[in-house]
Amino acid sequence: MNTLSASAVGIFLLLLSLCYVGRTTETQVPVTKITPGSSLHPATNPTHWSSSSGQFAFGFYKQGSGYAVGIWLVDAKNNTVVWTANRDDPPVTSNATLQLTAQGKFVVQTEQGKEMLFANATASYASLLDSGNFVLYNQTYGIIWQSFDFPTDTMLGGQSLPSGGQLLSSSSDTNHSSGRFRLKIQDDGDFGLYPAHTTDTTRDAYWPQGTPLYNDKIVKGKAYLYLNKTGLLVSKNGSNSVISSHYGPLSGDSVGSNQTIYRATLDPDGVFRLYAHDKGSVSKKVSQWPWDDGCEVKGYCGFNSYCTFNDDKPYCYCLEGFDFIEPDQPTLGCKRNFSIAECRGEKGSAAAAYYNMVTMLDIQWDDHAYSGADMEHEQECSDSCLADCNCWGALYENGKCLKQGMPFRYVSRRVEEFSATASTMFLKVGNITHKSRNPNDVFMSLPIRSTSNKAVVTIIVITSVFTLLLCSMITISCHLIYKTRVLRLQRQMETGNLGLNEEVALRRFSYSELKRATNELHKLVPREIVDKNVLENMVKVALWCIQDEPALRPTMKSVVLMLEGVTDVAIPPCPTTSISM
Repeated sequence: MNTLSASAVGIFLLLLSLCYVGRTTETQVPVTKITPGSSLHPATNPTHWSSSSGQFAFGFYKQGSGYAVGIWLVDAKNNTVVWTANRDDPPVTSNATLQLTAQGKFVVQTEQGKEMLFANATASYASLLDSGNFVLYNQTYGIIWQSFDFPTDTMLGGQSLPSGGQLLSSSSDTNHSSGRFRLKIQDDGDFGLYPAHTTDTTRDAYWPQGTPLYNDKIVKGKAYLYLNKTGLLVSKNGSNSVISSHYGPLSGDSVGSNQTIYRATLDPDGVFRLYAHDKGSVSKKVSQWPWDDGCEVKGYCGFNSYCTFNDDKPYCYCLEGFDFIEPDQPTLGCKRNFSIAECRGEKGSAAAAYYNMVTMLDIQWDDHAYSGADMEHEQECSDSCLADCNCWGALYENGKCLKQGMPFRYVSRRVEEFSATASTMFLKVGNITHKSRNPNDVFMSLPIRSTSNKAVVTIIVITSVFTLLLCSMITISCHLIYKTRVLRLQRQMETGNLGLNEEVALRRFSYSELKRATNELHKLVPREIVDKNVLENMVKVALWCIQDEPALRPTMKSVVLMLEGVTDVAIPPCPTTSISM
């Protein structure tokens, strides 16, 4: 009787363990058991273990020039990877082995004899369930580890993500290492979408858009996101009550057969999509977040590039002054193709000598501006950015000027026939060759401020003189021209009481003598009534134009802006090339 009672107790405990809910809602007893000593190899059979239905497989799959360990949906034409172990480790070779050791450790052994732990658990059995969940058990079939607790980029039917849990997209459809986007479960069970390595704030979120990420819903206990086996994606609270539904088959909709498998995947392009897979047929997309593919995703195009649509497909183009980091991978972003000069002056007054301001229309810029101010005119916004050492771009919209620094993020361009607001983007760039630009974009030079006829004539004359000077510099030594012009100017002085010899005359216009020479500049134009500040600026601009370093020489547009007084003229550095007298 005592023996029977003990047996009954044992059976009861066994049944209790089999009914244990654990961390998944499905039956815990494996149909197909993987026992200690079992192993897989990439190039020799068996290469994988299958679920009892045959719809899922676990084992080695091809990645790049090697192999990775993961779980995939089996398809005769194209298998779909839904989970990868140690996804950021380098692929292993064809000589690797995946083994459940006699000691119950799941490890990958490389040809060099190195062991990589697959799961931090000591298992008695393992099994791939029909849900796609790979599970490790103890001796009483209690779950001690499961892949559903460590998702990569995909949720499967029957799987949940707790508050604080994340999905991280893959790098590409063929490379399942960590990618550029993430999905984060909020405290209320809803989810937010962000570029990887960003904060959980509205500033970086691209879903939901334009609303606070955390709402006022009352949540009892920890909330979570759940995808059931019929394709319903819902948020639940700690009492398993549905807080909100993100998608569900409507009445009368075809929900597939009993063999339909649903998966929700954060794809490499940053869009969270729900798919339905029917055995023997091509998978179909059921829903997605955000609703628009591509340009609504912040970070779809990398740093210093912008997203726009071409034939209803998103494309990435470099902003003016930047080139693709990898021309065959435009979504990786762009790098600067001009040198940054030292910012001189209290207000970056020499910026016009180094940079141009280019204009781009119909721009949407969702990054955070470090400065914003009301301005009446676009030109005022552009000039303000040009003179600001920290500003590399500005967005003018609805009378407000928003300044940005580098690198540029979250830039897109949409040309809409009926646009409620008009936005203009100004970029500070060097004198460069335009590359990697959308030929349909409208770039333009900035207009010159209106001024008096006399000033206009003066500007034209001065511009013509400097144009001749710059052209001459190409074929003749700029210093010889400089020397000749100083001597000619010296001969034009009426009194000649400066008493300057050739060497002193040159030094009068050098960096070290500029301050003393400015007191006698009026003698260069004795028959004209000239503003001293204007004449001094002309000399400074001339010295900028003969700099040995080409990158330091201003463009003609910058010369005009400095001479007109739109931008200040900083004291130029002394040319470094020695001049033989």
